[in-house]
Amino acid sequence: MLKYHEIFSQKSLVALNHIGLLLCVFLLNTSCQQAKPTEPSGRVQVQIPLQSKTGDQIEYQLQNVFLEKIESLKHVRGDYAHFYYSPGLKNNMLDGGSPVAFFIETVKSLFIPKDDLSMQMATLYYHFQSLAKLSQSIGLGHALTVPAQVAVQAKVLEDQQTSMLNNAFFDGRSKTFVFVRYTLDELPISVNGGIIAHEYFHSIFYNLVYEKINKTNLPIAQKIHSETSHQKVTKNDNITPQDLFNETFLRALNEGFADYWGWIYTSDSDFLKWSLSGFSKTRVLSDNRNSFWTHQRIENEVTIALMSFDNPSSYLGQNVIYNIGTGYARFLKQFTEIKSQEQNLNLPEAKLTVARLLIEFLKTLPAQASQTNSTETFDIFRLFHYINQNSESLSFKECDLLKEYISQDADAGKFECTNNNNSYKVIKK
Repeated sequence: MLKYHEIFSQKSLVALNHIGLLLCVFLLNTSCQQAKPTEPSGRVQVQIPLQSKTGDQIEYQLQNVFLEKIESLKHVRGDYAHFYYSPGLKNNMLDGGSPVAFFIETVKSLFIPKDDLSMQMATLYYHFQSLAKLSQSIGLGHALTVPAQVAVQAKVLEDQQTSMLNNAFFDGRSKTFVFVRYTLDELPISVNGGIIAHEYFHSIFYNLVYEKINKTNLPIAQKIHSETSHQKVTKNDNITPQDLFNETFLRALNEGFADYWGWIYTSDSDFLKWSLSGFSKTRVLSDNRNSFWTHQRIENEVTIALMSFDNPSSYLGQNVIYNIGTGYARFLKQFTEIKSQEQNLNLPEAKLTVARLLIEFLKTLPAQASQTNSTETFDIFRLFHYINQNSESLSFKECDLLKEYISQDADAGKFECTNNNNSYKVIKK
C-alpha cells in the first residue's frame, strides 16, 4: 500500500491526475468504470490517506472509508461539510463557487480521487464527519455549526493578517474553516487529521468562549474573529498590561487545548511533523516534562512586548502563546494517560472523560472574563483547580500530578493530596 510520502511528494503531485487509474490497476487489481450518469449520494465509499498505527509506529496510508449523508459527490457536499473554492468574504458570509471533485469508480463502487483537490475535499469531509461525531459523544451537538463551511485553496479573508501559504484557521465571523494554498514538500495540511482536529477545536473555543465575550463591553473583547485577528492590537490602542496579559492567556489556552484535541482525535503526539515539521519540536506532546509558564514569566513577556514592539499582540502571538499553550496540552495528555491507567479505562474512554471536563471548564471562562476588570489578570491555575474540584474521583497519581502544577502558585502556599472516601483531592496544607 502506498505511504503518504509516496502520494504527496512534490514530484508525485504532478501525477495526481492519473492516480485514480494507477490505483485501480496496481492496488485494487480490478477493473474500473466511468462514473454513472446518476451521481452517487448517501453513503459513499472513497479512498483517502489516513493515519495507520502499528504499535508505536504511525504512518499515512491509503484507506477505504465511507462518507455519510452525501448530497453531491461531484461537490463533496453533504450534511457534514460544504466546500467553497478560493472564496472571499461578503457580509460575513463566504462568497465563492463550489469546487468540482473528480473520481474514478471501480466495479466495487469504490470512488478514487483523480487529483489533489478531490482527494483533499474527500479527506476533509471524512474528518469533519468524524469530528462532528466526536463532538456529539461529548455533548457538543448543538454548540457547533453543521455542516462545516470549508474554504479550500482560499484567499486570505479581509482583516486577516495571516500567511497566504501553508496555513489553516477558523474564522468566527463566517463560521468558516479556511485552508490556504500549501506549497511545502510535506503532507498537505488539508489531509493532516491532527491539524484538522486542531482547527476544529478553535471553532469550539470560539463558540463557547470568544463569541460570548464578544457580546460584552469588556476591554478584552476585541471582536475576536479567529486566532489571527488579535494581531491588530497595537500600542496605540492603549491596552493595559493586564488586558494584554488576559488576551495572551486566552489565546494560549485556545492553542494548547487545540493541540490536545489533535491528540485526542489522532493519538499522535507529534501530528505537526507531517506538515509543519519546523514547529514540531517545541510542541510535541510526548514530552512529559513540566513546561508550565508561571504568572511572572507571562507578565514579563507582556511587559517586553509593550515596551519594545509597536505591535505587542503580534510579538506575543509569534513568540509566546504557543509555548504557554503547550504546557497545558502536555498536562492534559499526561493526565488523560494516568486516568486511563488508574481508573481501569481504555484510552478512548479516558479521553472522553477528560474532554467533557475540559468543555465544562471552557463554559466558565466568559464568566471569569466578566468578573475581571482592567487591573486584574486571569487565574492561570484555574484549569487545575477546576479538574481537582469537579472530577468524580481521583487516584493518588492523578492528584499528585495536579498538585505538581497547583504547587507552582508561589502565592498560594503548600498543598498535599488527601484521601476522602477513596477519592483524592489536592488541598492546602
